[in-house]
Order: sequence, then C-alpha cells, then structure tokens
Amino acid sequence: MSSVKGCPNGECAAHKEKTLFKAAMNYCPQCGTELAAVCRSKGCYTFLDDPSKKLCARCEAKHADRVDGIKKTGAAAGSAVLALGAVVFSAVSKIPKK
Repeated sequence: MSSVKGCPNGECAAHKEKTLFKAAMNYCPQCGTELAAVCRSKGCYTFLDDPSKKLCARCEAKHADRVDGIKKTGAAAGSAVLALGAVVFSAVSKIPKK
C-alpha cells in the first residue's frame, strides 16, 4: 500500500470530487496545481504533513482500535474453544472402557 496524492486547490473539480492520484504524479491533470499527500483511507481526504505516511491520525486510530477488537475477540474465542475442549476431554475420560 503506497501513499496517494490529492489536489489541494479547493476550486478544482478533482478536489471537489476527492479524486486520488498515484504517488508518481506531481501535478493535477485538471488545474495544474502541485499535488499533496492525502490519507489513503476510503472516504477520508485529509492532507498529510508527512508524505511518507499513508493514513491520517484519525484513520490510524480507527485502524488500531479495529485491530485491538479483533485480537480481543480472537482471544475470547480461543479461550472458549480451550475450555470446551477441556470439558469434552474430562467427559470422555470418565466413560468406562470396555
């Protein structure tokens, strides 16, 4: 995932439509203004101070929260599976063998 650029000219149609351009492009094809780095997240068109970053601070926070939620859900599911396995194992071990 590489960074993307957007037109900073507020009067340009590309800016109004939030058109994203590849990092290799340097100037807006519609108005000729020099392009600036923007957040890559869908629907976000925040201009970035550091062009080496790919996401703005808000989108990075959302991404980190989503990852934390997935980790917590996975840990809960994993512990539930282990608990269920322990119950099944104890039930099976109590069955008399023939």
